[in-house]
Amino acid sequence: MVKLFCAIVGVAGSAFEVDIDKGQKLFLAKMANGAWLPDNDALDTLLQSKIDTSSYLHMRGSWQLSKPELFGPGVSLGKEVVHVLVVAPEQAQPQERLSLVSGSIENALNTKGIRCRVYRLAASYLGYYDPDLRAGESDKALWYDGATLRIHVLCCTERDALLFENELQNEGITQTSPLDGHTVSTSVASISRELSELRRILTRHYVPEDTDSPQVTMTSLSTNTSIVDVVTDEFKYQRIESEEWFGTVGKAQSCHLMSREHCRRYASYHKYDNDQSNRLALTSDMRDWYDGRSFAVPVMNISVESVSEGPVVGSRYKVNLIVRALNAAYARLISLHLKEGFVASEDGLEMRTSVYVQNRKVFCECMEWKRKEIDKRWKSYYDMVPAVD
Repeated sequence: MVKLFCAIVGVAGSAFEVDIDKGQKLFLAKMANGAWLPDNDALDTLLQSKIDTSSYLHMRGSWQLSKPELFGPGVSLGKEVVHVLVVAPEQAQPQERLSLVSGSIENALNTKGIRCRVYRLAASYLGYYDPDLRAGESDKALWYDGATLRIHVLCCTERDALLFENELQNEGITQTSPLDGHTVSTSVASISRELSELRRILTRHYVPEDTDSPQVTMTSLSTNTSIVDVVTDEFKYQRIESEEWFGTVGKAQSCHLMSREHCRRYASYHKYDNDQSNRLALTSDMRDWYDGRSFAVPVMNISVESVSEGPVVGSRYKVNLIVRALNAAYARLISLHLKEGFVASEDGLEMRTSVYVQNRKVFCECMEWKRKEIDKRWKSYYDMVPAVD
């Protein structure tokens, strides 16, 4: 309840109090000729102060209110009635019970890929931003508090929330995850929000520049990607995967071997930036594995084994490649993707396949650059992995 203080202008001691429900509005609604506001349009005009109120009744000092129980003691009764229009507030939108996954990842700021990985997980498990944290049009679900990453994600079902929480905990003990070795704290609680206010969390919402992290998570070794069609020569000759993995649309990601960033930074490599021989046509999954976009490090590396002395298909040279997996589990996944005819080593960690390129010198130089970059990341990764449990 709110208290309304009223007084009759020009009449001393005429003040009185009225208690009304909070959210209701009181308006004088009767005109001098006795007519009420004719319709909602007239009411809207009155509320917007766009109507001349001189034709409406004014209270007189001789008038008295007829319902003292509304106003308490000290108000005497009279014969006149003051007509008041009460506008009730709009009915509140129904709120649904949702599940809130909240938590933290300690010392996350200086580890490459953590916030990006959690964005992907939140999107995969149909996470939503909390409208109560919205500022203007800006949403937030993941943010840094010092070096700790805070997590605040809504899910429409308890099942999605529990699966998301479980996956976060699993990532903390998964060797190839950027969360590996970090303390991950999570909880799931019931919460009420209006469904109409919810907005989905999507992986593309991740912006590396949103934080002061010294790591550049989304800038992979390839750095730049375009899409190539199934009918192009690049798709036909410069892919290592079976065509079935590209789906019915038949689109591949054309990925730099020597990154675009590196090509543009050094004048001697500018010529490789748009060279088609500095490319592999990959599925999104294979690119994730090769560039380490969702992992602490790339889970595969590729090296050149040999090159044909002359062109084999048209003007293209055959390049034999060795694909090496980080571990046996990823070796099995990678082998499922490789095109027919690959040969696996006895331990299964290496797989031999081939591509056909126009400029063998450019391809081999760019492939060697990337091989060395991944080797450096693997060495750094293994240096941080404990020798024993």
